[in-house]
Amino acid sequence: MKIVTSSILISVAIIGLILFSSCNTSNTTVVSLVRDTAYNIVADTVTGLDTKGKPITAGRFIYYSLDNNQIVPLSNKNSTVWDIAFGTNGTNIYQPVILINGGSSGPGIGGVVTVHTPGVNDPFNALTALSDSIFKTDAAPPNYAIPYTGTKTWYNFSFLSADTTGQVLLIPNQNTFFVIKTATGKYAKLKIWSYYKNLLDRDPIFRSSINTQDKYKNAGYFSFTYVLQTNGTLSF
Repeated sequence: MKIVTSSILISVAIIGLILFSSCNTSNTTVVSLVRDTAYNIVADTVTGLDTKGKPITAGRFIYYSLDNNQIVPLSNKNSTVWDIAFGTNGTNIYQPVILINGGSSGPGIGGVVTVHTPGVNDPFNALTALSDSIFKTDAAPPNYAIPYTGTKTWYNFSFLSADTTGQVLLIPNQNTFFVIKTATGKYAKLKIWSYYKNLLDRDPIFRSSINTQDKYKNAGYFSFTYVLQTNGTLSF
């Protein structure tokens, strides 16, 4: 599996000069934000296809470190080296499950706030600070902090009327993203852009040139951007 990531380090230095009668003291505070993008992080291990070409999944999670922007080996799932994990409900590729390393899902101190801002232009980049938020932690399945069914999910379904197999498309909500407390207590805001392999733009998914089986086979791949605050504050 090929994973492509990109990383930008943003540093802002705020320098204050304090004068005393006998000496000068320079006080420097450095605030560092790391902006990363991850592509095609598979949500589960696909073991095969059914008669309609729909992926059959193994119910296995992929664990991910936001600090290092990389997949964490399954052998480390009981540690604090991962922050977020991607999977499914065990059988359905169109019920993606996201775990946060905390609560019932891991030994970390992680949690999450789901931010939904309808009508706001570019809400992900517009959010620069968050205060007095209550971070939710994962409870026993299926009571995860990030819902994967119902009306409060981070995605919508789009049904193709011309598709007689009942194919649906999973489209992330453009005005929904997450603020995550990592396993070790840092904070990151994270936006999921796509659930399809090699597709960041939703438009090609709807084109008739992509047949039903290809849509099924290409589902289950997360691409997302996040901004990690490395100093432990909620300022972005």
